[in-house]
Amino acid sequence: MAIRFHPKPEILIKYASGHLSSAYAMAVELHTKFCVGCSNHVTELENIGGKLLNSSQNSSVTTGFDELMLKIDNLDKETNKPIETGHIPADINTIMQLAKTSGRKRNWKPITSKISNLAVDLGNKDYDVNLIKIKAGSKVPAHTHKGTEVTVVINGSFKDAYGDYNVGDFLIRDASYNHSPTADVDCICFAVTDAPLHYTGLFGPFINWFAGRQSNAFRH
Repeated sequence: MAIRFHPKPEILIKYASGHLSSAYAMAVELHTKFCVGCSNHVTELENIGGKLLNSSQNSSVTTGFDELMLKIDNLDKETNKPIETGHIPADINTIMQLAKTSGRKRNWKPITSKISNLAVDLGNKDYDVNLIKIKAGSKVPAHTHKGTEVTVVINGSFKDAYGDYNVGDFLIRDASYNHSPTADVDCICFAVTDAPLHYTGLFGPFINWFAGRQSNAFRH
């Protein structure tokens, strides 16, 4: 299955230079474990950054900067291309290990009979980080976002009014999106939010009240 949604070039540059928060960096890292193309881009950017850091002559710095600018231009063109999913080793990191324990009910907090979440502590209180499990045939209530949400699909797939999302896809959602994610097959996502979701529709006010009491439940 091809990966169609990737981090923007500026996000990859910040990741490669160590200027992303731990939560967003984890999301990018997960994506690069699936996406060979973005993984290669990050390696190239890190190599270029190393050249810039080690350069001691102005001519060398200029050459390295020109190389970086060329790479950024190419990233704009390449990150919009579908890329085939890469092979995922069994033990790439803790997040993937947590996802593989999805059958252990004690690890997951049920939100409904078909949606549950597992909080991930990355030591950064500015973000809520969760693994979200959505069973086949279920739908997350319609909502928009008070802040920004970054989602990486790590198992299965889901869809909304804006498209279909498969393993490895990297999504950014904000207040301009109002959607109701639906899973046709079992799906597990890694999600980072910097503000609560805002539920819309007929039952939106009630869900917002309930979600506030349940520590921002229904995150996907």
